[in-house]
Amino acid sequence: MNNQIYVNKLRAMFNSKNSDIAIIDSQDDRRYTYSELTTIIEINSQWLSSNYSKQILVSRTSNSCSDIILMLVCWNLGRTFFPLDHNLQKDEVNRILGELKDYDYLEDHFCVTNQVNMLSHSAIFSKLFDNTNVMISSTSGTTGEIKLIPIEFQNIYRGLESLLLAYKIDYKITTVTIMPFAYQGGWLDHVLKAFLTGGTVIATEVFDGITSKKHLKYFETEKVNYLHINPAIATVLIFLQERSDQKILPYLRCLGLGFSPIDLDSKIKLSRLFGDSVFQEFGISETFYISAEGPSDTSKPKSVGKIIEGNSIKILKDEELISQPDTIGELLIKTPYMFQSYLNNEDNAFIDGYFCTGDIGYFDSDGYVYIIGRIKDIIKKAGYSIHPLEVEKVILNFPGILECCVFKVVGANLQEKIGAAVISNLQIDVSKLKKFCEENLTQSKVPDFFYFLSEIPKNPSGKFLRKVLTSKYSS
Repeated sequence: MNNQIYVNKLRAMFNSKNSDIAIIDSQDDRRYTYSELTTIIEINSQWLSSNYSKQILVSRTSNSCSDIILMLVCWNLGRTFFPLDHNLQKDEVNRILGELKDYDYLEDHFCVTNQVNMLSHSAIFSKLFDNTNVMISSTSGTTGEIKLIPIEFQNIYRGLESLLLAYKIDYKITTVTIMPFAYQGGWLDHVLKAFLTGGTVIATEVFDGITSKKHLKYFETEKVNYLHINPAIATVLIFLQERSDQKILPYLRCLGLGFSPIDLDSKIKLSRLFGDSVFQEFGISETFYISAEGPSDTSKPKSVGKIIEGNSIKILKDEELISQPDTIGELLIKTPYMFQSYLNNEDNAFIDGYFCTGDIGYFDSDGYVYIIGRIKDIIKKAGYSIHPLEVEKVILNFPGILECCVFKVVGANLQEKIGAAVISNLQIDVSKLKKFCEENLTQSKVPDFFYFLSEIPKNPSGKFLRKVLTSKYSS
């Protein structure tokens, strides 16, 4: 019989006696207890099993309460849930679906939520096991090709437990779904963390400058104590807090920074505005959480945290695996909860059991991890290898620069030069900006071109789409 250590922990939350609020639906402000949610899961499991029989269920998600219920229904039936961004174009959806062999696809779905006293709760998650592949996450890795990551339930639970331990979270999380469900972090860092602590998740739209008013209301009225954000959301929170006479997150206990590296200046501003509740972490889809800061751990603000206990890190340099601190190279990671192989790709992503992340960085003698950039983003200019993050950090220190994305610009002769896309709230003198770069960077790293934009292209998780800029501005 399969082990159910972690499934039993989840089942303990969903029982007929648990009257704590599990979900608040922002569409109608309805609240569902864990007990009610258990019944809803059972009702919708009957509907789903009667109409769809394939192991993999693909659905376009919009951060709704129904999305959360559908995921739990799949788990209750021992099936695999594959969420897709509802904004994807039809050809993009077809490209992803083409990587699957056997699946059911729900373009639009609904969940029954008005019959909450019909069934018992004795069989909840009876078909779910620790080693069940409960989700599929998609990533482009370092090649740009779609890779599908099957995720076992035990890996989700163990990964989340490790981060909660690193953050020293021993309370019930109340959070808002500010990140898109189509990305792994949208589920892990909000929905599932709340459930695993017996807390509450408020299902609402993805956070941005337009929807922020609704989120600000929930921050206060529902006493939101946990958020996990990317650099783009960090910029909006800084903007809102600096212009408010009151705390916009008055009950905040943990503000996790992740998804992609955040510049030091923004990190310092967040700490000034939100105190010692600001924690940095580093993780990727394949390995989950790699490193994290603990409470009041501000000794090394340039790092992305300390290697989480139980994880191991090595550096690949000149085709050799190195365990020596302060050695710059590709980060190779081994965690107890990382994936085993891609679903649709035979790419050998491991060396001696360590996953090749595609990130360039190093770790110090105290176990703190530092990210320099991505292998695929490196710009080869006049014999030098330039990491965009290094250049971006300098440009972001120039007055009036709100965002900056550095990327390669390929000329007709295939030579690479440096482009910098910037967003500013002031009128910028390009000659002064370039002089500032020359004073703070070696000559080889000074951008050749500056592009002033109203918006820099990003994916839904907030990462820059450097390839889009390269394609637009190259010869």
